[in-house]
Amino acid sequence: MTRVLAAIHVPPYGTTIDLAPKLTPDLRPVTAGGEMVMDHAGSTAVREILENYGPAIGLHGHIHESPGIDYLQCKCGRKVPVVNAGSEYMVGALRLAYLIIEDGKLKDKIFVRG
Repeated sequence: MTRVLAAIHVPPYGTTIDLAPKLTPDLRPVTAGGEMVMDHAGSTAVREILENYGPAIGLHGHIHESPGIDYLQCKCGRKVPVVNAGSEYMVGALRLAYLIIEDGKLKDKIFVRG
């Protein structure tokens, strides 16, 4: 049983919790059909660390537009949950991920916005 919690600000690349607005070279959001185009903006190094070492859970932030949970397959054979609570600073809303971990595994989760 692993007891390591990886609290790394940047989320792992290629997950549902690392999607941010795609930007042009002059930092303007890219749109298509009136909607912002999203692109992966996480870290490949963080993904590699999580896949290689297989902590009980990955706790992340940085990308406020992608709250939620995803899973990475680690080399040890387990799926590592990765969580981003997210926040909405433009409207003054903070988000919280309440996580219940038992025996080194994520048993339940509650996402709260306030």
